[in-house]
Amino acid sequence: MLGIVSIQHWLSSRFKNVIVPIAIGITLSVCALFFVQSEMLSFFPHVTILYATPLEDIANNRPVWSGLIAGPLLLVLGMHEFKNRDIV
Repeated sequence: MLGIVSIQHWLSSRFKNVIVPIAIGITLSVCALFFVQSEMLSFFPHVTILYATPLEDIANNRPVWSGLIAGPLLLVLGMHEFKNRDIV
C-alpha cells in the first residue's frame, strides 16, 4: 500500500493537472486485475492489494515483501528527486 501511495504522490507532484494522476491510478488499478495472472508482474504495487485478500491459493506474504522492497526503494528515489528540485 505504501508503494501505491508514494507513486501517486510523486505523480501528483509532477503534473499540474489533477486529473492526470487520478487517471493513471485508476488505469493501473484496473490493469492490476490482468497483472495478477502474471508471475513476473506479481510484485507490481497495484497488484499487491489483490494478493492481500485471504484466499486459499494465494501466498499472502507477497504484499509484505513487496512493501519491504518498494517502500525504501521509492523513498530513496523520491528523496533524490526532491533534493534536485527547487520547491518553494
